[in-house]
Amino acid sequence: MDFEREEPVEAEELQSVTVMGDDGKEQELFLVDQARVAGADYLLLTDSQDDGGNAYIYRLTPVPGTEDEMSLEEIPDEEMDYIAGIFAEQSDIDFR
Repeated sequence: MDFEREEPVEAEELQSVTVMGDDGKEQELFLVDQARVAGADYLLLTDSQDDGGNAYIYRLTPVPGTEDEMSLEEIPDEEMDYIAGIFAEQSDIDFR
């Protein structure tokens, strides 16, 4: 099922999010930037409010059966490389 929103998510609306880590513990991530590519919204998040934190890229997807709830979806490595390149260009971020 395709989902298209009229407007991308505004960075001001989402300052931090809590995600479930691989270890089953909650982790607070902070919004660095967002991008819309081919009708999909991507969020660039970090685990630190200071420089030097780990970067995470997620696709923002609708929760089935809801009108306005969204979830963060992990993306495949090939897509990750492409989207990271877009964030690197628009945000002047060095991914290492």
